Amino acid sequence: MNTQISDLIDTHFKSFPGDVSPLQLTEIGKQQWNILKGDVPLPAAVLLKSALENNARWMQNFLRYTQVSLAPHGKTSMSPQLFKQQLADGAWGITVATYQQFYVCWQMGVRHILMANQLVDPASIRGVFAVLQKDPQLHFYCLVDSLAAADLLNKHAQQWQLNKPVDVLLEVGLPSVKGGRTGCRDINEALTVANYISTLPTLQLAGIECFEGLFPNITEVETLLNQVTTVATLCDE
Repeated sequence: MNTQISDLIDTHFKSFPGDVSPLQLTEIGKQQWNILKGDVPLPAAVLLKSALENNARWMQNFLRYTQVSLAPHGKTSMSPQLFKQQLADGAWGITVATYQQFYVCWQMGVRHILMANQLVDPASIRGVFAVLQKDPQLHFYCLVDSLAAADLLNKHAQQWQLNKPVDVLLEVGLPSVKGGRTGCRDINEALTVANYISTLPTLQLAGIECFEGLFPNITEVETLLNQVTTVATLCDE
């Protein structure tokens, strides 16, 4: 059974006044604090309910129109309340960047968690695998882009003797990006890693992944997506 996120808010939280005793989350509105009058320390993020509701409707229409599954990134807000709302609005899961973010999502009951990073440091691997061992029904995905990364996960998964293979996404990049993030730089490299993953009983190739945010123009984005499509088609075959 997952533990519950505490509703008690105190000075450990951003923008909580230093001279106020801890409050339940439901009591915050009763304080009638005014950010513009300086009632809370800055910086403070302000969310407009009507804007959130409009965004939710827009994204629901987008999902119906495109028939895609959406896993919004949770690292910006790290708000379990927003995660809950996004899932209720039709999100497939939540994306995270670190083990700490993964653990918060799992604690509040998210059943599909995508880590848009590779698991490489032993502490994070141990933390994630401990949760997977405790909760085999959790759907977790992380990235792999090399034989070394696959070997590392395989080694730890064998030690933990997990109930099922770890779902991994093969990350594809482009050689034209100097100093870019991770990712197999060409199709042959990607297929080599994909074929190797298929030989490991502890890992399961669940899909192909890329990150287009570092590219300066649409031409490189299109080139990357074409390469992703080629790799996905060849892996499927």
